[in-house]
Amino acid sequence: MVDYNGKIQLRQGLLVSVLLLVQLGQGQTVKDRKDAPSVICAVRTERKDWSPTKPSILYVTVESFSDSPMEIPLWSHLSLAPASPTGSPLSQQLKDTGRLGASVDASALHSLSPASSTVTSNLKGDGSIRLRLIHKGEKANFTFDADDLIWDFEAVSRTPALKLFSVAKPGVYDLQFHMWWETGACESAKVRLTILPDKPKKK
Repeated sequence: MVDYNGKIQLRQGLLVSVLLLVQLGQGQTVKDRKDAPSVICAVRTERKDWSPTKPSILYVTVESFSDSPMEIPLWSHLSLAPASPTGSPLSQQLKDTGRLGASVDASALHSLSPASSTVTSNLKGDGSIRLRLIHKGEKANFTFDADDLIWDFEAVSRTPALKLFSVAKPGVYDLQFHMWWETGACESAKVRLTILPDKPKKK
C-alpha cells in the first residue's frame, strides 16, 4: 500500500505540471525568483517499445546552468500522456482523462554519477536525495525502471496503488520527467514511446 507521503508527492507533482505547461516551453527552466538556480532536466528511454516482459529503463540527467553553486532536492515525477500514432492531435479531454502520473521514489533511483559530492541521500533519515551542483555544466545522472514506480490516472483523486502495465493501456504515449524545488522547476522534452499489449501465455 502506498503511504500518505506518496499521495502528497504525486499531488505536488501534478500541480507543478500544470504550472509548467503554462509557464514553460518544452525543456526550459522556470525561475520564480531572480536568484533562482537554473537547471535543465532531460530523460531518455532504453527502448521505444515498452512491454510487461522487459524492463522499462529510463535515464535522467539534471544539469546546472547556474554560475553559482546550488543544492536542491530531487523532488520529481513522471507523466505519460496519450498521443496519436498518426501525428494528428488528440482531443484535450482524451489527453486529460488518459494521462498517467507517478512520483519518482528515491529508493528506485540508481545514481550513474561518479562517487562524489554531487548526489547526497538520506540526510534527514527519510531516504530523500539532494543534488549538490558546484559548477555550471555539472550533471547528476540517474537510471531506474518505470515499472518500479506506483502509477495512476492524474484525473482521479485517490491514493496511487497501481503498477504501470496494470493501468496503462496499449498505445502511443508522450513521456516527460518533471522536477521541482523550493525556488523553481523544470521539465524534460517529451519522449515518444509505445506500450505494447501483453502477449498471451502459451498453453
